[in-house]
Parts: sequence; structure tokens; C-alpha cells
Amino acid sequence: MRKLLLIFLLMFGTTAILSAQGNRTISGKITDANGKPVPGASIQIKGTKQGVSANEDGIFSINVPTSASILTISGLGLVSQDVKIGSTTVLNVNMVADNKNLDEVVVIAYGTAKKETLTGSVGTIKAADIAKRPLTNVTTALEGAIPGVITGSANGQPGSGNTIRIRGFGSINASSDPLFVVDGVPYVGGTSNINPDDVESTTVLKDASATALFGSRGANGVVMITTKKGKKGRNNISLRLLQGFTSRGLEEYNRVNAYQYYPLMWEAYRNQLLYPATGTGISLDSANRVASGLTTRTGIHNLLSYNPFNVPNNAIVGTNGLLNPSAQLIYEDDLDWTKELIKTGNRKDYSINFSGGSDKSDYFLSLGYLDDRGYTLRSDLKRYSARLNVNVNPLPWLKTGLNVSGNFSSSNTASDGGSTNFVNPFFYSRNIGPIYPVYAHNMTSGAYLVDGTGNRFWDLGNMGGSQGVPNRPSGGFAGRHTLAETTLNEQNFN
Repeated sequence: MRKLLLIFLLMFGTTAILSAQGNRTISGKITDANGKPVPGASIQIKGTKQGVSANEDGIFSINVPTSASILTISGLGLVSQDVKIGSTTVLNVNMVADNKNLDEVVVIAYGTAKKETLTGSVGTIKAADIAKRPLTNVTTALEGAIPGVITGSANGQPGSGNTIRIRGFGSINASSDPLFVVDGVPYVGGTSNINPDDVESTTVLKDASATALFGSRGANGVVMITTKKGKKGRNNISLRLLQGFTSRGLEEYNRVNAYQYYPLMWEAYRNQLLYPATGTGISLDSANRVASGLTTRTGIHNLLSYNPFNVPNNAIVGTNGLLNPSAQLIYEDDLDWTKELIKTGNRKDYSINFSGGSDKSDYFLSLGYLDDRGYTLRSDLKRYSARLNVNVNPLPWLKTGLNVSGNFSSSNTASDGGSTNFVNPFFYSRNIGPIYPVYAHNMTSGAYLVDGTGNRFWDLGNMGGSQGVPNRPSGGFAGRHTLAETTLNEQNFN
């Protein structure tokens, strides 16, 4: 009996001793970069599912086997760390913020909030997304990037911003544009004045709960632009050089040429003779002859005024409605009205910034230069920009800083905002007849006419027969000339 008891004690006593020797307790405290406790931090034995969570004061205690060598420490918004435990029983860990995980923090009115705690409807564009695109206006980054936000480009003028509709069209007479807020301050300047390379994030606040603090000014939604600041613990110099070209993204419409235009106009005039608005029309044979100019009545040439072909005026279109097979253009190289109005644009975008910080201060300084020349004549933007952001936290209860920006922009644009403006090259070139030249020509030989200095001059369409140049009819925009007006009428904005 004594032998059995001794064996029992030896067996279970040895197990208890082995158990006590195979585990140990490690305790400590988890704090952030500012020395504040991290409640709920996760402490886990690496390679296992065994772990504990720190209490509200960041204090933890965990039993680990002697074979364990690494603990994985993690927390919300903090960089996970693998800590070697060695032979220690006390482990205090300082954690740093995860600056790369920016999606967890969202800029809202007068502050920030964790994304998972925010009940409002927001959308965010980060600096990394902006850097991937050659942007002149920061609002262009919102195009097709945030659900529920409708964007539209007004025109192709360099620097022009997108029209943004967050809550649809709320008014007939008042503006439907959202409120822009830059670094917490309502912004009334042009968004083309902001260097996109200075922007850290662009947040769109879409619902009432997110915009309530802005009052009625936020009724159409709010676009919050946050500029970059220095990162603590490191000094950086960043240089960004972009060089590119711009051109039309869509091909031009197919349009009739001079060889097609004359027969079409002949047919329209012939049908008008057959079926006049008032009175009785003439016979088909008579209408064909009149339209071709074979009678004393007005022919198609008299209506169009210009004969760009090497055949007589009454032999351009036959009575069968077909163009004379012998007709050849005498100034074919001067019928493209877009040739001198539209070109390949050139874009230069250079910026440099300096940033850095310590535990109690940070700074960000940037300089930018943009030269964006559009693909239409008189469309360009030149911008010089500078920004300085400084933040200082000398005392736990005192934080101050400086946010200063300045820019000089020079823009040159033609009056092409209206869809039917004569200086809109697209409207004019699509509507003027393809038989009217850009420059004045000798109507017999087709040679360019020159002035006293030997330079060719524009055919304005109302020269009254001077030097043999006829007037364009009313449908040919007599007295208007898109190239002349765009070239001579400068509109500069500084």
C-alpha cells in the first residue's frame, strides 16, 4: 500500500513540477507613441491561437510555454509588432500609428472620425490615387471615383473644374454646387488654384448627418480637401516631374465635303422650286435647269456665291443632280477650319516639397509650377503655387500652427463657353459650308491673295467683291470668322 502511494505521489508530483516548469507568466503594458495606454490591444503567442487582450489601462498578463519566443502585439490603427520575449517576465511595448492604413480615419466637419464609427455617407480619394493621374484641377479626381457623386466636364479649357452634383439639382435658380472646405476653412477660390500634389485626401460628405455642422452652406453636400503635413520621425524631399501631351479624346464627326455639298444644296434648291411654300411650283425639268444655272433665273451658284471648282458657274452640277466629273477644287488645302484652331497640346507639371517632423512639431513646404497648353487655340493655363503647413505642440494642452498658401495663375481662353458661339471652333467648323476658304483666294486660279506686306489675309465673307472675293450668303456666316476672332480677341485672366 505504501509502495502504491509512493508511486502515485511520484507520478503526479512529477507532472505538477513539469507543468510548473513548462509555462511562465509574462505581464506588461501596451502604450502608443505618446505614452498613452492602448486598451484592447491583442497579445498573441505567434504561431498559435492563444492570446489575451489588454485592459482599459493597456495592462496584460499571459501564460506562455518556455518554448515560445515571440509575441505578436496588434491594435486598431497601430502597426503590428513581433516582440522577442527571451527570458523576461515583464514586457512593456510602445506601438506606433499605422500611417499607411488611412482608410480607418475620415476627415469630417471640424475634426476626424474612425470610419467604422461614422454613420454618415462619405467617400474619400487619397493622395496615392491622385498621384496616379496627371491632374490640373483636384476636382477631376472625383470623376467616376465615388458612388452617388455626379460629375461632368464643362469644357476642355486647361484648369477647368468638373461640375459636381452630390444631391442632384436642388434648385432652379440657385447654385447646386457643393461647399468646398480646405483644411477646415470654407473655400471660395477657384479649385484650379490648388496644386493636386499638395492634397492628402479629398472627402465628399453626402448626407445630412455629415454636413449638419456647416448649416445651410452644406445643403448641396460638402467636398473637404485636406492638404499634406509632415510625418513625424523622418525628413523627406520629394520631386515630381510630369511631361505630357493633350489631344481630343473623340474623333470628329463625318461631314460632307465640297464634292458632296454642291449636289446636296442643288437638290434642296431644286425641291424648293418644285414645292414652294406658297404658290405653284414649276415642272421637274424646269426646276433642274434653273438649279443648274442654265436659265436667266438664279442658279445654285448664285445662292452659294462661291465656286471652288475649275469649271464654269453653270457647269458645276448637271440637270441630273450629279457633280460635273471634270470638277476639281482650286483651293482644296484651305477648307479645313480646324487646322489652325486645333493642335496637340503640351503639358508641364513640376513640383517639389520638403517635409518632416518630430514628437512635438511637423512641417510641409511645397513649390509647384504648371504650364498646360490646351489643344485649341487660346486655351492655356500657367500656375505658380506655394504652400507651408507647420504644426507645433509645445505643451500637452497647447497646439498651434501655420497654414499658408499662395499662387499666381494666368489663363488664356477663347469665348467658347456657349455651344453656338461663333468663336467656338467646333460649332463654326461643323456649320459653315465646306466650300468657303479660311483665307482669301483668287477665284479663278485659286492662288492666295496677299496684302501689302506679302502676307495672306483672312476671307471674312463680307469683302463686297474686293479683289474678286465675293460675299458669303447669310447662311455662310458673312462677316464672322472663327480663326480671326479667336486670334485677335484675347481674354486673359490673372
